[in-house]
Amino acid sequence: MAASILWSIFTSTSFLTLLLLVALAAISYHYIVKAPFKQYSNLPQQKPHWFMGNKSFGAINGVECVKEFYNDMKKHRFCIFWEGSNPCLFITDLDLVKKVQVTDFDHFGDLGFVDPRYRKEVGLVFGLADLHGEEWKRLKKQVAPAFSMPRVRKATTSVNKVAEKMNKHLEESVGKGEKIDLYTLTNQFAMTTIASIAFGVEIDCFKDGENDFMKHGSAMVVMWRFMVMEMFPNIMRWFKIGMMNPTGDKFFQKLAEGLIKQRQNSTVDHNDVMHSLVKASKEDPELVTTKMMMLTIAQFFTDGYWTYTEVFTGIMYMIAVHPEVQEKIHEELDCVLGEKSDVTEEDLKEMVYLEQVLSEGLRYMVLPNTSRYCTRTYKIPDSDFTIPKGMKVLIPTSGLHFDPEYWSHPEEFDPDRFSVENKSNIVTGAFQPFGFGPKGCIGYNLMRMEAKVMFAHMLRRHKLEALEKLPRKPVLDKESFLRPIGLDKITLVQRT
Repeated sequence: MAASILWSIFTSTSFLTLLLLVALAAISYHYIVKAPFKQYSNLPQQKPHWFMGNKSFGAINGVECVKEFYNDMKKHRFCIFWEGSNPCLFITDLDLVKKVQVTDFDHFGDLGFVDPRYRKEVGLVFGLADLHGEEWKRLKKQVAPAFSMPRVRKATTSVNKVAEKMNKHLEESVGKGEKIDLYTLTNQFAMTTIASIAFGVEIDCFKDGENDFMKHGSAMVVMWRFMVMEMFPNIMRWFKIGMMNPTGDKFFQKLAEGLIKQRQNSTVDHNDVMHSLVKASKEDPELVTTKMMMLTIAQFFTDGYWTYTEVFTGIMYMIAVHPEVQEKIHEELDCVLGEKSDVTEEDLKEMVYLEQVLSEGLRYMVLPNTSRYCTRTYKIPDSDFTIPKGMKVLIPTSGLHFDPEYWSHPEEFDPDRFSVENKSNIVTGAFQPFGFGPKGCIGYNLMRMEAKVMFAHMLRRHKLEALEKLPRKPVLDKESFLRPIGLDKITLVQRT
Protein backbone atom coordinates (compact mmCIF):
# COMPACT_ATOMS: atom_id res chain seq x y z
CA MET A 1 0.00 0.00 0.00
CA ALA A 2 2.75 2.46 1.01
CA ALA A 3 4.69 1.62 -2.14
CA SER A 4 1.68 2.28 -4.37
CA ILE A 5 1.04 5.63 -2.66
CA LEU A 6 4.66 6.64 -3.17
CA TRP A 7 4.49 5.57 -6.83
CA SER A 8 1.30 7.60 -7.42
CA ILE A 9 2.97 10.68 -5.90
CA PHE A 10 6.09 10.17 -7.98
CA THR A 11 4.13 9.86 -11.23
CA SER A 12 1.70 12.69 -10.50
CA THR A 13 1.75 15.82 -12.66
CA SER A 14 2.40 18.07 -9.63
CA PHE A 15 5.45 16.02 -8.59
CA LEU A 16 6.89 16.04 -12.11
CA THR A 17 6.30 19.79 -12.28
CA LEU A 18 8.14 20.21 -8.97
CA LEU A 19 10.98 18.05 -10.27
CA LEU A 20 11.21 20.21 -13.38
CA LEU A 21 11.25 23.39 -11.28
CA VAL A 22 14.08 21.98 -9.14
CA ALA A 23 16.02 21.14 -12.31
CA LEU A 24 15.44 24.63 -13.71
CA ALA A 25 16.51 26.18 -10.39
CA ALA A 26 19.74 24.17 -10.51
CA ILE A 27 20.36 25.28 -14.10
CA SER A 28 19.54 28.90 -13.19
CA TYR A 29 22.00 28.75 -10.28
CA HIS A 30 24.69 27.45 -12.60
CA TYR A 31 24.09 30.08 -15.29
CA ILE A 32 23.18 33.10 -13.13
CA VAL A 33 24.84 32.85 -9.72
CA LYS A 34 27.93 31.09 -11.05
CA ALA A 35 27.96 32.71 -14.48
CA PRO A 36 31.65 32.98 -15.39
CA PHE A 37 31.51 36.58 -16.64
CA LYS A 38 34.72 37.42 -14.80
CA GLN A 39 36.68 35.21 -17.17
CA TYR A 40 38.90 36.89 -19.73
CA SER A 41 38.57 40.26 -18.02
CA ASN A 42 41.95 41.10 -19.57
CA LEU A 43 40.40 41.01 -23.07
CA PRO A 44 38.19 43.73 -24.62
CA GLN A 45 34.49 43.00 -24.17
CA GLN A 46 31.13 44.65 -23.60
CA LYS A 47 29.20 44.20 -20.38
CA PRO A 48 27.00 41.13 -20.90
CA HIS A 49 23.35 40.73 -19.97
CA TRP A 50 23.00 38.33 -16.99
CA PHE A 51 21.03 35.83 -19.09
CA MET A 52 21.59 36.57 -22.79
CA GLY A 53 25.20 37.68 -22.65
CA ASN A 54 25.85 39.93 -25.66
CA LYS A 55 22.91 38.55 -27.65
CA SER A 56 20.15 40.98 -28.57
CA PHE A 57 17.47 39.50 -26.25
CA GLY A 58 14.98 39.84 -29.12
CA ALA A 59 15.28 43.64 -29.27
CA ILE A 60 16.77 43.58 -32.78
CA ASN A 61 17.48 41.00 -35.46
CA GLY A 62 20.57 38.81 -34.90
CA VAL A 63 22.26 40.19 -38.03
CA GLU A 64 21.94 43.75 -36.73
CA CYS A 65 23.16 42.65 -33.29
CA VAL A 66 26.40 41.21 -34.73
CA LYS A 67 26.89 44.21 -37.05
CA GLU A 68 26.54 46.66 -34.14
CA PHE A 69 28.91 44.65 -31.95
CA TYR A 70 31.41 44.41 -34.82
CA ASN A 71 31.31 48.18 -35.44
CA ASP A 72 31.68 48.97 -31.73
CA MET A 73 34.64 46.60 -31.28
CA LYS A 74 36.35 47.09 -34.65
CA LYS A 75 39.19 48.98 -32.98
CA HIS A 76 40.28 45.66 -31.41
CA ARG A 77 41.64 42.76 -33.45
CA PHE A 78 39.66 40.36 -31.31
CA CYS A 79 37.47 40.47 -28.21
CA ILE A 80 35.08 38.38 -26.11
CA PHE A 81 31.45 37.88 -27.14
CA TRP A 82 29.17 36.17 -24.64
CA GLU A 83 26.61 33.66 -25.91
CA GLY A 84 24.62 33.35 -22.70
CA SER A 85 27.34 32.48 -20.20
CA ASN A 86 29.66 31.00 -22.85
CA PRO A 87 32.68 33.13 -23.76
CA CYS A 88 33.48 33.13 -27.50
CA LEU A 89 36.38 34.81 -29.27
CA PHE A 90 34.98 37.40 -31.70
CA ILE A 91 37.42 38.31 -34.50
CA THR A 92 37.27 41.66 -36.29
CA ASP A 93 40.70 41.60 -37.96
CA LEU A 94 40.42 40.19 -41.50
CA ASP A 95 43.99 38.86 -41.54
CA LEU A 96 43.27 36.91 -38.37
CA VAL A 97 39.96 35.68 -39.87
CA LYS A 98 41.90 34.26 -42.82
CA LYS A 99 44.40 32.57 -40.49
CA VAL A 100 41.54 30.85 -38.62
CA GLN A 101 39.68 29.79 -41.77
CA VAL A 102 42.60 28.98 -44.07
CA THR A 103 46.25 29.36 -43.03
CA ASP A 104 45.97 27.72 -39.60
CA PHE A 105 42.91 25.65 -40.43
CA ASP A 106 44.36 22.59 -38.66
CA HIS A 107 43.69 24.38 -35.33
CA PHE A 108 40.10 25.31 -36.27
CA GLY A 109 38.80 22.44 -38.38
CA ASP A 110 35.62 21.96 -36.36
CA LEU A 111 32.53 23.96 -37.40
CA GLY A 112 30.77 25.74 -34.53
CA PHE A 113 27.20 24.57 -35.24
CA VAL A 114 27.06 21.98 -32.49
CA ASP A 115 28.88 21.79 -29.15
CA PRO A 116 31.56 19.02 -29.33
CA ARG A 117 30.44 17.58 -25.98
CA TYR A 118 26.88 17.24 -27.33
CA ARG A 119 28.10 15.35 -30.38
CA LYS A 120 30.21 13.07 -28.21
CA GLU A 121 27.48 12.27 -25.66
CA VAL A 122 24.26 12.58 -27.70
CA GLY A 123 25.49 11.97 -31.25
CA LEU A 124 26.14 13.70 -34.56
CA VAL A 125 23.49 16.13 -35.80
CA PHE A 126 24.72 16.58 -39.36
CA GLY A 127 27.02 14.42 -41.44
CA LEU A 128 29.86 16.18 -43.21
CA ALA A 129 29.46 19.44 -41.26
CA ASP A 130 29.87 17.65 -37.91
CA LEU A 131 33.06 15.81 -38.73
CA HIS A 132 36.63 17.03 -38.46
CA GLY A 133 40.13 15.66 -38.86
CA GLU A 134 40.72 12.60 -41.02
CA GLU A 135 37.06 11.51 -40.96
CA TRP A 136 35.99 14.87 -42.41
CA LYS A 137 38.67 14.68 -45.11
CA ARG A 138 37.58 11.18 -46.10
CA LEU A 139 33.87 12.01 -46.28
CA LYS A 140 34.45 15.28 -48.11
CA LYS A 141 36.56 13.45 -50.70
CA GLN A 142 33.69 11.00 -51.23
CA VAL A 143 30.88 13.59 -51.34
CA ALA A 144 32.63 16.43 -53.23
CA PRO A 145 32.16 14.92 -56.73
CA ALA A 146 28.37 15.28 -56.33
CA PHE A 147 28.88 19.07 -56.11
CA SER A 148 31.57 19.49 -58.76
CA MET A 149 30.86 21.88 -61.63
CA PRO A 150 30.32 19.06 -64.17
CA ARG A 151 27.68 17.47 -61.89
CA VAL A 152 26.10 20.88 -61.18
CA ARG A 153 25.80 21.49 -64.92
CA LYS A 154 24.09 18.12 -65.33
CA ALA A 155 21.65 19.06 -62.56
CA THR A 156 20.51 22.11 -64.57
CA THR A 157 18.04 19.89 -66.43
CA SER A 158 16.41 18.77 -63.17
CA VAL A 159 16.17 22.35 -61.86
CA ASN A 160 14.60 23.47 -65.15
CA LYS A 161 11.88 20.85 -64.66
CA VAL A 162 11.17 22.24 -61.19
CA ALA A 163 11.06 25.77 -62.65
CA GLU A 164 8.54 24.60 -65.27
CA LYS A 165 6.29 23.35 -62.46
CA MET A 166 6.70 26.73 -60.75
CA ASN A 167 5.80 28.59 -63.96
CA LYS A 168 2.65 26.51 -64.42
CA HIS A 169 1.64 27.30 -60.85
CA LEU A 170 2.35 31.01 -61.37
CA GLU A 171 0.37 31.17 -64.61
CA GLU A 172 -2.66 29.62 -62.93
CA SER A 173 -2.42 31.68 -59.72
CA VAL A 174 -1.50 35.06 -61.23
CA GLY A 175 -4.05 34.50 -64.00
CA LYS A 176 -6.75 34.21 -61.34
CA GLY A 177 -5.51 37.40 -59.68
CA GLU A 178 -4.24 35.55 -56.60
CA LYS A 179 -1.52 37.14 -54.46
CA ILE A 180 1.68 35.08 -54.52
CA ASP A 181 3.31 34.49 -51.14
CA LEU A 182 7.01 34.65 -51.98
CA TYR A 183 8.19 32.76 -48.90
CA THR A 184 5.84 29.84 -49.59
CA LEU A 185 6.72 29.86 -53.31
CA THR A 186 10.46 29.69 -52.55
CA ASN A 187 9.84 26.93 -49.98
CA GLN A 188 8.01 24.93 -52.63
CA PHE A 189 10.76 25.48 -55.20
CA ALA A 190 13.51 24.52 -52.74
CA MET A 191 11.73 21.38 -51.51
CA THR A 192 10.84 20.14 -55.00
CA THR A 193 14.47 20.71 -56.07
CA ILE A 194 15.92 18.92 -53.03
CA ALA A 195 13.65 15.92 -53.57
CA SER A 196 14.94 15.67 -57.14
CA ILE A 197 18.63 16.51 -56.67
CA ALA A 198 19.22 14.85 -53.28
CA PHE A 199 16.86 11.87 -53.43
CA GLY A 200 16.01 11.46 -57.11
CA VAL A 201 12.30 11.65 -56.19
CA GLU A 202 9.89 13.51 -58.48
CA ILE A 203 7.30 15.56 -56.55
CA ASP A 204 5.39 18.79 -57.17
CA CYS A 205 5.13 20.92 -54.03
CA PHE A 206 3.42 23.71 -56.03
CA LYS A 207 0.48 21.44 -56.83
CA ASP A 208 0.46 19.65 -53.48
CA GLY A 209 1.71 21.96 -50.73
CA GLU A 210 0.62 19.49 -48.05
CA ASN A 211 2.66 16.49 -49.22
CA ASP A 212 4.88 14.69 -46.71
CA PHE A 213 8.04 16.36 -48.01
CA MET A 214 6.63 19.84 -47.40
CA LYS A 215 4.92 18.96 -44.14
CA HIS A 216 7.96 17.36 -42.54
CA GLY A 217 10.54 19.52 -44.29
CA SER A 218 8.91 22.74 -43.08
CA ALA A 219 8.94 21.47 -39.52
CA MET A 220 12.47 20.04 -39.65
CA VAL A 221 14.28 23.16 -38.40
CA VAL A 222 12.95 24.47 -35.07
CA MET A 223 14.40 27.81 -34.06
CA TRP A 224 14.28 27.29 -30.30
CA ARG A 225 16.42 24.15 -30.54
CA PHE A 226 19.17 26.04 -32.39
CA MET A 227 18.95 28.96 -29.95
CA VAL A 228 19.24 26.71 -26.87
CA MET A 229 22.19 24.87 -28.47
CA GLU A 230 23.89 28.21 -29.08
CA MET A 231 23.11 29.77 -25.69
CA PHE A 232 22.94 26.82 -23.30
CA PRO A 233 24.50 23.72 -24.90
CA ASN A 234 24.69 21.92 -21.56
CA ILE A 235 20.88 21.89 -21.31
CA MET A 236 20.69 20.17 -24.71
CA ARG A 237 23.40 17.76 -23.59
CA TRP A 238 22.01 16.97 -20.12
CA PHE A 239 18.47 16.36 -21.38
CA LYS A 240 19.61 14.82 -24.69
CA ILE A 241 17.35 17.15 -26.70
CA GLY A 242 17.54 16.62 -30.47
CA MET A 243 18.56 19.49 -32.72
CA MET A 244 15.99 18.61 -35.39
CA ASN A 245 12.26 18.15 -35.06
CA PRO A 246 11.98 14.42 -34.14
CA THR A 247 8.93 13.78 -36.38
CA GLY A 248 10.55 15.29 -39.48
CA ASP A 249 13.85 13.66 -38.66
CA LYS A 250 12.22 10.21 -38.48
CA PHE A 251 10.36 10.75 -41.76
CA PHE A 252 13.49 11.64 -43.75
CA GLN A 253 15.59 8.98 -42.03
CA LYS A 254 13.03 6.34 -42.99
CA LEU A 255 12.84 7.67 -46.54
CA ALA A 256 16.64 7.78 -46.87
CA GLU A 257 16.97 4.27 -45.41
CA GLY A 258 14.50 2.86 -47.96
CA LEU A 259 16.20 4.59 -50.87
CA ILE A 260 19.64 3.48 -49.70
CA LYS A 261 18.51 -0.18 -49.69
CA GLN A 262 17.05 0.27 -53.18
CA ARG A 263 20.19 1.91 -54.56
CA GLN A 264 22.60 -0.60 -53.01
CA ASN A 265 21.00 -3.33 -55.14
CA SER A 266 20.76 -1.18 -58.28
CA THR A 267 23.23 -0.74 -61.13
CA VAL A 268 21.49 2.34 -62.58
CA ASP A 269 23.57 5.55 -62.53
CA HIS A 270 21.43 8.23 -60.85
CA ASN A 271 22.44 11.88 -61.08
CA ASP A 272 21.72 12.83 -57.47
CA VAL A 273 23.45 13.18 -54.10
CA MET A 274 22.04 9.90 -52.81
CA HIS A 275 23.83 8.02 -55.61
CA SER A 276 27.16 9.61 -54.62
CA LEU A 277 26.63 8.66 -50.97
CA VAL A 278 25.71 5.06 -51.79
CA LYS A 279 28.78 4.81 -54.04
CA ALA A 280 30.90 6.23 -51.20
CA SER A 281 29.43 3.69 -48.76
CA LYS A 282 30.72 0.88 -50.97
CA GLU A 283 34.20 2.41 -51.14
CA ASP A 284 34.44 3.38 -47.46
CA PRO A 285 31.79 1.38 -45.53
CA GLU A 286 33.45 1.99 -42.16
CA LEU A 287 32.86 5.75 -42.40
CA VAL A 288 29.93 6.14 -44.81
CA THR A 289 27.38 4.16 -42.85
CA THR A 290 23.61 4.33 -43.40
CA LYS A 291 23.41 6.65 -40.38
CA MET A 292 26.12 8.94 -41.80
CA MET A 293 24.34 9.11 -45.16
CA MET A 294 21.06 10.07 -43.46
CA LEU A 295 22.77 12.74 -41.35
CA THR A 296 24.48 14.20 -44.43
CA ILE A 297 21.12 14.37 -46.21
CA ALA A 298 19.69 16.17 -43.14
CA GLN A 299 22.44 18.77 -43.55
CA PHE A 300 21.39 19.36 -47.17
CA PHE A 301 17.83 19.96 -45.98
CA THR A 302 18.96 22.60 -43.50
CA ASP A 303 21.04 24.47 -46.08
CA GLY A 304 19.11 23.73 -49.26
CA TYR A 305 15.64 24.35 -47.90
CA TRP A 306 15.62 26.60 -44.86
CA THR A 307 18.73 28.73 -45.53
CA TYR A 308 17.94 28.92 -49.26
CA THR A 309 14.46 30.32 -48.58
CA GLU A 310 15.66 32.85 -46.00
CA VAL A 311 18.43 34.20 -48.24
CA PHE A 312 16.70 34.31 -51.61
CA THR A 313 13.36 35.72 -50.47
CA GLY A 314 15.44 38.51 -48.94
CA ILE A 315 17.02 39.08 -52.36
CA MET A 316 13.52 39.19 -53.91
CA TYR A 317 12.73 42.03 -51.52
CA MET A 318 15.84 43.93 -52.64
CA ILE A 319 14.95 43.49 -56.33
CA ALA A 320 11.37 44.66 -55.72
CA VAL A 321 12.39 47.89 -53.96
CA HIS A 322 15.04 48.65 -56.59
CA PRO A 323 13.00 48.87 -59.83
CA GLU A 324 16.03 50.11 -61.79
CA VAL A 325 17.79 46.81 -60.96
CA GLN A 326 14.75 44.74 -61.93
CA GLU A 327 14.46 46.58 -65.24
CA LYS A 328 18.05 45.65 -66.13
CA ILE A 329 17.38 42.00 -65.20
CA HIS A 330 14.33 41.98 -67.49
CA GLU A 331 16.33 43.46 -70.37
CA GLU A 332 19.03 40.83 -69.99
CA LEU A 333 16.55 37.94 -69.76
CA ASP A 334 14.69 39.15 -72.85
CA CYS A 335 17.95 39.33 -74.76
CA VAL A 336 19.38 35.98 -73.62
CA LEU A 337 16.27 33.81 -73.48
CA GLY A 338 13.86 35.23 -76.03
CA GLU A 339 11.09 32.63 -76.40
CA LYS A 340 13.11 29.64 -75.15
CA SER A 341 11.42 27.40 -72.60
CA ASP A 342 14.51 26.06 -70.81
CA VAL A 343 17.55 27.84 -69.42
CA THR A 344 20.72 26.17 -70.72
CA GLU A 345 24.22 26.19 -69.25
CA GLU A 346 25.25 28.63 -71.99
CA ASP A 347 22.32 30.92 -71.10
CA LEU A 348 23.42 30.98 -67.46
CA LYS A 349 26.90 32.13 -68.50
CA GLU A 350 25.40 34.98 -70.49
CA MET A 351 23.25 36.23 -67.59
CA VAL A 352 26.07 38.40 -66.31
CA TYR A 353 23.91 41.07 -64.68
CA LEU A 354 21.67 38.55 -62.90
CA GLU A 355 24.85 36.97 -61.52
CA GLN A 356 25.91 40.41 -60.21
CA VAL A 357 22.51 40.93 -58.57
CA LEU A 358 22.66 37.56 -56.83
CA SER A 359 26.22 38.24 -55.61
CA GLU A 360 25.22 41.63 -54.21
CA GLY A 361 22.14 40.01 -52.71
CA LEU A 362 24.32 37.41 -51.00
CA ARG A 363 26.51 40.20 -49.64
CA TYR A 364 23.44 42.02 -48.31
CA MET A 365 21.38 39.05 -47.10
CA VAL A 366 23.97 37.17 -45.07
CA LEU A 367 23.61 35.21 -41.84
CA PRO A 368 25.06 36.95 -38.74
CA ASN A 369 28.21 34.87 -38.44
CA THR A 370 29.94 31.59 -38.99
CA SER A 371 32.02 29.91 -36.29
CA ARG A 372 34.76 27.39 -35.57
CA TYR A 373 35.84 25.50 -32.46
CA CYS A 374 39.49 25.67 -31.54
CA THR A 375 40.66 22.03 -31.65
CA ARG A 376 44.26 22.73 -30.53
CA THR A 377 45.50 25.61 -28.37
CA TYR A 378 46.45 28.50 -30.62
CA LYS A 379 48.54 31.54 -29.77
CA ILE A 380 47.28 34.53 -31.71
CA PRO A 381 50.19 36.07 -33.65
CA ASP A 382 51.45 39.42 -32.31
CA SER A 383 49.49 39.05 -29.07
CA ASP A 384 49.81 37.52 -25.62
CA PHE A 385 46.56 35.57 -25.86
CA THR A 386 46.32 31.83 -26.47
CA ILE A 387 42.93 30.49 -27.54
CA PRO A 388 42.18 27.47 -25.35
CA LYS A 389 41.11 24.17 -26.87
CA GLY A 390 37.32 23.98 -27.10
CA MET A 391 36.67 27.73 -27.32
CA LYS A 392 34.26 28.84 -30.03
CA VAL A 393 35.61 31.44 -32.46
CA LEU A 394 33.07 33.74 -34.17
CA ILE A 395 33.68 35.13 -37.66
CA PRO A 396 31.21 38.04 -38.08
CA THR A 397 30.22 37.66 -41.75
CA SER A 398 27.52 40.34 -41.46
CA GLY A 399 30.10 42.74 -40.01
CA LEU A 400 32.60 42.02 -42.79
CA HIS A 401 29.93 42.36 -45.52
CA PHE A 402 29.00 45.86 -44.35
CA ASP A 403 32.41 47.19 -43.36
CA PRO A 404 33.14 50.49 -45.19
CA GLU A 405 36.83 49.55 -45.11
CA TYR A 406 36.04 46.88 -47.73
CA TRP A 407 32.86 48.19 -49.38
CA SER A 408 32.06 51.69 -50.61
CA HIS A 409 28.66 52.79 -49.22
CA PRO A 410 27.93 49.29 -47.88
CA GLU A 411 24.29 50.02 -46.99
CA GLU A 412 23.49 50.66 -50.67
CA PHE A 413 22.34 47.77 -52.86
CA ASP A 414 24.71 48.05 -55.83
CA PRO A 415 25.12 45.00 -58.15
CA ASP A 416 27.87 46.82 -60.09
CA ARG A 417 30.26 46.03 -57.23
CA PHE A 418 30.45 42.57 -58.82
CA SER A 419 30.86 43.68 -62.43
CA VAL A 420 33.77 42.30 -64.44
CA GLU A 421 35.57 45.64 -64.03
CA ASN A 422 35.05 45.86 -60.26
CA LYS A 423 35.33 42.24 -59.10
CA SER A 424 39.09 42.48 -58.77
CA ASN A 425 38.61 45.19 -56.08
CA ILE A 426 36.85 42.78 -53.70
CA VAL A 427 39.13 42.00 -50.76
CA THR A 428 39.71 38.27 -50.23
CA GLY A 429 37.74 37.02 -47.23
CA ALA A 430 35.56 40.13 -46.95
CA PHE A 431 32.87 38.39 -49.05
CA GLN A 432 31.96 34.95 -47.76
CA PRO A 433 28.22 34.22 -47.94
CA PHE A 434 28.93 30.48 -47.92
CA GLY A 435 31.90 30.52 -45.60
CA PHE A 436 35.56 30.54 -46.61
CA GLY A 437 38.42 28.07 -46.80
CA PRO A 438 38.29 24.26 -46.59
CA LYS A 439 35.13 24.32 -44.44
CA GLY A 440 33.23 26.56 -46.85
CA CYS A 441 29.81 25.25 -47.95
CA ILE A 442 30.27 22.32 -50.32
CA GLY A 443 26.96 23.09 -52.06
CA TYR A 444 27.93 26.66 -53.00
CA ASN A 445 27.94 26.12 -56.80
CA LEU A 446 24.75 24.08 -56.75
CA MET A 447 22.84 26.67 -54.73
CA ARG A 448 23.93 29.52 -57.02
CA MET A 449 22.93 27.61 -60.14
CA GLU A 450 19.57 26.68 -58.60
CA ALA A 451 18.87 30.30 -57.63
CA LYS A 452 19.89 31.61 -61.04
CA VAL A 453 17.55 29.20 -62.84
CA MET A 454 14.74 30.05 -60.42
CA PHE A 455 15.10 33.82 -60.86
CA ALA A 456 15.47 33.52 -64.65
CA HIS A 457 12.22 31.56 -64.97
CA MET A 458 10.41 33.66 -62.39
CA LEU A 459 11.30 37.09 -63.81
CA ARG A 460 11.22 36.41 -67.54
CA ARG A 461 7.40 36.71 -67.56
CA HIS A 462 6.72 38.28 -64.16
CA LYS A 463 7.90 41.17 -62.07
CA LEU A 464 8.22 41.58 -58.33
CA GLU A 465 5.90 44.36 -57.26
CA ALA A 466 5.50 46.04 -53.88
CA LEU A 467 1.86 46.59 -52.93
CA GLU A 468 2.82 49.62 -50.84
CA LYS A 469 5.89 51.82 -50.42
CA LEU A 470 8.65 49.90 -48.68
CA PRO A 471 12.09 51.06 -47.47
CA ARG A 472 14.98 50.44 -49.88
CA LYS A 473 17.09 49.52 -46.85
CA PRO A 474 15.21 46.55 -45.34
CA VAL A 475 14.37 46.18 -41.66
CA LEU A 476 14.88 42.55 -40.73
CA ASP A 477 12.23 40.75 -38.70
CA LYS A 478 13.72 40.16 -35.26
CA GLU A 479 11.96 36.78 -35.00
CA SER A 480 13.71 35.39 -38.09
CA PHE A 481 17.24 35.36 -39.46
CA LEU A 482 16.95 37.26 -42.75
CA ARG A 483 13.28 37.83 -43.53
CA PRO A 484 12.65 41.54 -44.17
CA ILE A 485 9.59 43.18 -42.64
CA GLY A 486 7.21 43.87 -45.53
CA LEU A 487 8.05 40.76 -47.56
CA ASP A 488 4.35 39.87 -47.39
CA LYS A 489 3.61 43.19 -49.13
CA ILE A 490 5.43 42.03 -52.28
CA THR A 491 3.99 39.73 -54.91
CA LEU A 492 4.52 38.60 -58.51
CA VAL A 493 2.49 40.09 -61.34
CA GLN A 494 2.61 39.39 -65.08
CA ARG A 495 4.85 41.61 -67.16
CA THR A 496 3.10 43.66 -69.80
